[in-house]
Amino acid sequence: MKFDANIAIDVAYLADGGRDEGSAPTVASQFWLGSTFDMEKLAGWEGVTIRAAVSARQGQSTTVDDLQGEMPQLANVQANFGRGNQKTRLSELSIEKNFKEQGVSVKVGRLGLGMDFNVMACDFQSTAFAQHKWANGKAISG
Repeated sequence: MKFDANIAIDVAYLADGGRDEGSAPTVASQFWLGSTFDMEKLAGWEGVTIRAAVSARQGQSTTVDDLQGEMPQLANVQANFGRGNQKTRLSELSIEKNFKEQGVSVKVGRLGLGMDFNVMACDFQSTAFAQHKWANGKAISG
């Protein structure tokens, strides 16, 4: 069994312009808990792994508060605010079977964008510069 936890905090401040010039900085954060169960070691199921992850987001958004308001968000200057999802949610629940001899792995369940494919390293805070960073729990750790 492996357990992961992390927290990421994005602080943003609009120094000039926008709808509410001179407002206070905003803070958005995400807390993430994950677990990986190697079922081969736990129950003798050869090549089977079960993965679960939960994320909780909270905070304010400079984009919503000071720039674009409540219209649909195309991007957000604080990636942890995401596209307005400020709730606790199941980010991943999957089971994977690795067929070692054939060199094939099959994974099913609730998966986020960028978990296995279209993975892109991103060191930006804004969702406009980091493709799919907002969609997966690993975004804040990688």
